[in-house]
Amino acid sequence: MTAFNEVKEYVPIIDEMRSLAAKKPLTSVLGKNFLVYPEVFHPDFEFDMTQLRNREIVELVKGELAKKGEEESFDFLEVGCGAGYTSILVALASQKCRVWASDINETAVKNTTENAKMHGVVAQVNAVTADVFKNEKLVGKEFDLIYWNLPWAGQHTEPGVDLDPLMRSLLNPSYQGFRRYLLEAKNFLKKTGRIFVTFSFNIGSKELFDRMVSETGWSYKIYSKNNFIMEIADEQQDVDVCLVEFVERED
Repeated sequence: MTAFNEVKEYVPIIDEMRSLAAKKPLTSVLGKNFLVYPEVFHPDFEFDMTQLRNREIVELVKGELAKKGEEESFDFLEVGCGAGYTSILVALASQKCRVWASDINETAVKNTTENAKMHGVVAQVNAVTADVFKNEKLVGKEFDLIYWNLPWAGQHTEPGVDLDPLMRSLLNPSYQGFRRYLLEAKNFLKKTGRIFVTFSFNIGSKELFDRMVSETGWSYKIYSKNNFIMEIADEQQDVDVCLVEFVERED
């Protein structure tokens, strides 16, 4: 598959998201309402996955919070925050949560800030425009948990291909963003910090995923796995959605 064909394959999904944003700018995730701006990934495209994924992250955060002392804060970073619903749900889980949210799409960052205001957690949620971790406001910060709902596709697309912001939420060209995520994350994790992504091994490339993990000095384990039926390129596909945790490899 050429880069052109991979991008072309996802155009109908992008069109569907834009249509969703026009028809339904307000959506619900775990019973909370969120605005979704045009040109930002719309969670209703994969509603059941979104609900499960966010429920798992919130429960994971609550479990980590239970290990903290009464006065200790919990520092959370979401890469690729989109409309910000995951970051905001984490902030709503406890006032002890200090949340940072980054996205390469400036519109997504504005969307996250607007939703944080709507839910009264703007003091807890800091949203910044960043290509993975690349923002000076993140320099020197360390987190208890870092999470990215990684774009699963892009294994057939060459780095440097010009993609519009919404397409970037679906395609990660040659997984170079994922590679930077793993290479740089160690600079942003606390000593006991944990790092996760959501990934589909039957939509994405397990071979490329494994290579990036190995080359950056990590190993990984499947924290959870669920299967969904999803329509891609006019075909029904069985999609495995995995919450993946990375651990430093002991050589």
